[in-house]
Amino acid sequence: MNESTALDFDGMLAPLDRGNDFAVSPTWGQGRATFGGLVAAFLYRRAAAVLVERGEDLVTKPPRSLTFSLIAPLAPGAAQVQVNVLRAGKSVTQVEARIVQQDQVVAAMLGSFGASRISEVLITPDTAPVFTVPDASPVFPYIAGVTPEFMQHFDFRWNVGVIPFTAPAVTGDIGGWVRFRKPVAEFGVDHLLGLVDAWPPAVLPMFRKPAPISTLAWTLELTDAALPARGDEFVQYIAQTDFSAQGYAHINSRTWRADGTLLAIGRQTVAIFA
Repeated sequence: MNESTALDFDGMLAPLDRGNDFAVSPTWGQGRATFGGLVAAFLYRRAAAVLVERGEDLVTKPPRSLTFSLIAPLAPGAAQVQVNVLRAGKSVTQVEARIVQQDQVVAAMLGSFGASRISEVLITPDTAPVFTVPDASPVFPYIAGVTPEFMQHFDFRWNVGVIPFTAPAVTGDIGGWVRFRKPVAEFGVDHLLGLVDAWPPAVLPMFRKPAPISTLAWTLELTDAALPARGDEFVQYIAQTDFSAQGYAHINSRTWRADGTLLAIGRQTVAIFA
């Protein structure tokens, strides 16, 4: 594995297929912390590996809900994921994972994995919004020293909302297409976590000037839809701020495959300092 490959998304995650220890590159920075989507992927990747080692089949019992708490900044350098399987039942498995760095818990995940069952309750999700195709959509660029470091790894195509700090928005909405700049070898849930969290919090376009913003908690609920077949595919994303007051904003999101199939529903609580 060359240095470039070691620093990409798959390279960051690969050590967690074999053990608890990993290291973070500064190229995945987000202010003084590490990009939250990668932090979530670290937690999920190691938890999934532990479940597979225990004999769980994540195809027949896939993740249904993943809740993340970002407790303190994960800094570049060495860290460790600790996994605790809380309960492994016939239909549902519950797992907890924590990232520990310098003896401090910096992030945690609670994951619920559940087998499919026959049900008479069927509710069809809303259809995906109609966006301009990626090739005709404005590119949200990575600008060294201006945008967060992690953005160099993603290809954004803007469709909904105002680009942050260009003009104050009236509502907190963000949406468009996103994919990895370097195609991943095999698209998995951990890659979906990275793509969904790559977008700025939807409330950010309402800021009049740059100011700190930090995710406190994030839940991603996954459907049973097949993930994109290729590692170079765009996914479609939209997020809307439901409510913001007293320095906190509450955001909902949806993510679809390029063919309009719903992949995930998200909820995010962020602390804002503007």
